[in-house]
Amino acid sequence: MMRRAEKELKQPAQIEDVLTRARVIRLALMDEREPYIVPLLFGYDGKRLYFHSACEGRKINILQNNPRVCFECEVDVEIRPADNICSWSVGYRSVIGYGVVSIITDLAEKRKAMGVLLNHYTNSPYEIPDVSMEKTCMFAVEIEAIQGKGSLTKEG
Repeated sequence: MMRRAEKELKQPAQIEDVLTRARVIRLALMDEREPYIVPLLFGYDGKRLYFHSACEGRKINILQNNPRVCFECEVDVEIRPADNICSWSVGYRSVIGYGVVSIITDLAEKRKAMGVLLNHYTNSPYEIPDVSMEKTCMFAVEIEAIQGKGSLTKEG
Protein backbone atom coordinates (compact mmCIF):
# COMPACT_ATOMS: atom_id res chain seq x y z
CA MET A 1 0.00 0.00 0.00
CA MET A 2 1.27 3.46 -0.90
CA ARG A 3 1.84 5.81 2.03
CA ARG A 4 0.55 8.85 0.12
CA ALA A 5 -2.53 7.32 -1.49
CA GLU A 6 -3.49 10.63 -3.14
CA LYS A 7 -0.34 10.38 -5.28
CA GLU A 8 -1.04 6.87 -6.58
CA LEU A 9 -1.61 6.49 -10.30
CA LYS A 10 -4.71 4.33 -10.06
CA GLN A 11 -5.57 3.89 -13.73
CA PRO A 12 -3.60 1.31 -15.75
CA ALA A 13 -3.50 3.81 -18.63
CA GLN A 14 -1.53 6.22 -16.43
CA ILE A 15 1.11 3.56 -15.74
CA GLU A 16 1.18 2.60 -19.44
CA ASP A 17 1.75 6.26 -20.33
CA VAL A 18 4.79 6.50 -18.07
CA LEU A 19 6.24 3.26 -19.48
CA THR A 20 5.70 4.30 -23.09
CA ARG A 21 7.07 7.83 -22.65
CA ALA A 22 10.06 7.17 -20.36
CA ARG A 23 13.41 7.15 -22.17
CA VAL A 24 15.51 5.31 -19.57
CA ILE A 25 14.68 2.64 -17.04
CA ARG A 26 16.73 1.79 -13.99
CA LEU A 27 17.10 -1.89 -13.23
CA ALA A 28 17.98 -2.79 -9.65
CA LEU A 29 19.69 -6.12 -9.02
CA MET A 30 20.97 -7.80 -5.89
CA ASP A 31 24.08 -9.89 -5.81
CA GLU A 32 25.49 -11.64 -2.77
CA ARG A 33 27.22 -8.57 -1.37
CA GLU A 34 25.34 -5.43 -2.35
CA PRO A 35 22.63 -3.86 -4.48
CA TYR A 36 23.49 -2.82 -8.04
CA ILE A 37 21.47 -0.46 -10.21
CA VAL A 38 21.96 0.24 -13.88
CA PRO A 39 20.22 2.66 -16.27
CA LEU A 40 19.12 1.02 -19.52
CA LEU A 41 17.36 1.67 -22.78
CA PHE A 42 14.27 -0.51 -22.89
CA GLY A 43 11.18 -1.58 -24.72
CA TYR A 44 7.72 -2.33 -23.38
CA ASP A 45 5.12 -4.43 -25.17
CA GLY A 46 2.23 -4.04 -22.74
CA LYS A 47 3.22 -7.12 -20.74
CA ARG A 48 7.02 -7.32 -20.53
CA LEU A 49 10.04 -5.06 -20.48
CA TYR A 50 12.94 -5.81 -22.80
CA PHE A 51 16.52 -4.65 -22.66
CA HIS A 52 19.81 -5.58 -24.26
CA SER A 53 23.36 -5.86 -23.09
CA ALA A 54 26.77 -7.22 -23.80
CA CYS A 55 26.88 -10.92 -23.00
CA GLU A 56 29.37 -10.59 -20.15
CA GLY A 57 29.91 -8.35 -17.18
CA ARG A 58 28.61 -7.68 -13.69
CA LYS A 59 24.95 -7.35 -14.69
CA ILE A 60 25.01 -10.71 -16.50
CA ASN A 61 26.75 -12.42 -13.58
CA ILE A 62 24.20 -11.11 -11.10
CA LEU A 63 21.20 -12.04 -13.26
CA GLN A 64 22.47 -15.57 -13.75
CA ASN A 65 22.58 -16.00 -9.96
CA ASN A 66 19.49 -13.97 -9.04
CA PRO A 67 16.96 -13.09 -11.77
CA ARG A 68 14.67 -11.08 -9.44
CA VAL A 69 14.71 -7.36 -10.21
CA CYS A 70 13.12 -4.05 -9.33
CA PHE A 71 12.74 -1.35 -11.99
CA GLU A 72 11.93 2.36 -12.01
CA CYS A 73 11.32 5.05 -14.59
CA GLU A 74 9.82 8.52 -14.58
CA VAL A 75 8.47 11.29 -16.81
CA ASP A 76 7.39 14.92 -16.40
CA VAL A 77 10.07 15.74 -13.82
CA GLU A 78 9.98 19.40 -12.86
CA ILE A 79 11.73 21.07 -9.91
CA ARG A 80 9.51 23.77 -8.39
CA PRO A 81 11.46 26.38 -6.43
CA ALA A 82 9.67 28.47 -3.79
CA ASP A 83 10.55 31.50 -1.67
CA ASN A 84 11.26 29.27 1.30
CA ILE A 85 13.80 26.52 0.51
CA CYS A 86 11.80 24.08 2.65
CA SER A 87 8.77 24.63 0.42
CA TRP A 88 10.40 23.52 -2.81
CA SER A 89 8.60 20.65 -4.53
CA VAL A 90 8.87 18.44 -7.58
CA GLY A 91 6.39 17.41 -10.24
CA TYR A 92 6.74 13.89 -11.65
CA ARG A 93 5.07 10.66 -12.61
CA SER A 94 6.95 7.45 -11.91
CA VAL A 95 6.55 3.70 -12.04
CA ILE A 96 8.18 1.12 -9.82
CA GLY A 97 7.77 -2.58 -10.39
CA TYR A 98 9.13 -6.02 -9.64
CA GLY A 99 9.72 -8.99 -11.85
CA VAL A 100 11.89 -11.84 -12.97
CA VAL A 101 14.39 -11.62 -15.82
CA SER A 102 14.83 -14.32 -18.40
CA ILE A 103 17.58 -14.41 -21.00
CA ILE A 104 16.24 -14.78 -24.54
CA THR A 105 18.35 -17.24 -26.54
CA ASP A 106 16.23 -18.01 -29.63
CA LEU A 107 17.38 -15.74 -32.48
CA ALA A 108 13.84 -15.03 -33.74
CA GLU A 109 12.69 -14.13 -30.21
CA LYS A 110 15.77 -11.96 -29.70
CA ARG A 111 15.00 -10.12 -32.92
CA LYS A 112 11.37 -9.61 -31.85
CA ALA A 113 12.50 -8.28 -28.45
CA MET A 114 15.02 -5.95 -30.10
CA GLY A 115 12.22 -4.70 -32.35
CA VAL A 116 10.14 -3.79 -29.29
CA LEU A 117 13.13 -1.96 -27.83
CA LEU A 118 13.96 -0.08 -31.05
CA ASN A 119 10.32 0.85 -31.68
CA HIS A 120 10.31 2.54 -28.27
CA TYR A 121 12.79 5.09 -29.65
CA THR A 122 12.19 5.31 -33.39
CA ASN A 123 9.64 4.78 -36.11
CA SER A 124 12.37 4.69 -38.76
CA PRO A 125 12.96 1.42 -40.60
CA TYR A 126 16.02 -0.55 -39.53
CA GLU A 127 17.79 -3.80 -40.28
CA ILE A 128 19.82 -5.73 -37.75
CA PRO A 129 22.28 -8.24 -39.18
CA ASP A 130 22.14 -11.74 -37.68
CA VAL A 131 25.78 -11.44 -36.61
CA SER A 132 24.89 -8.40 -34.48
CA MET A 133 21.89 -10.16 -32.91
CA GLU A 134 24.02 -13.21 -32.14
CA LYS A 135 26.50 -11.04 -30.21
CA THR A 136 23.78 -9.24 -28.25
CA CYS A 137 22.13 -10.53 -25.09
CA MET A 138 18.42 -9.79 -24.92
CA PHE A 139 16.44 -9.99 -21.69
CA ALA A 140 12.76 -9.98 -20.83
CA VAL A 141 11.35 -8.86 -17.49
CA GLU A 142 8.14 -10.65 -16.64
CA ILE A 143 6.35 -7.99 -14.58
CA GLU A 144 4.92 -9.42 -11.35
CA ALA A 145 3.89 -6.20 -9.59
CA ILE A 146 3.79 -2.56 -10.65
CA GLN A 147 2.53 0.73 -9.28
CA GLY A 148 2.70 4.35 -10.28
CA LYS A 149 2.97 7.57 -8.35
CA GLY A 150 2.75 11.18 -9.37
CA SER A 151 2.74 14.74 -8.19
CA LEU A 152 1.67 16.95 -11.05
CA THR A 153 0.16 19.86 -9.15
CA LYS A 154 2.13 22.43 -7.17
CA GLU A 155 0.20 21.48 -4.04
CA GLY A 156 0.94 17.74 -4.33
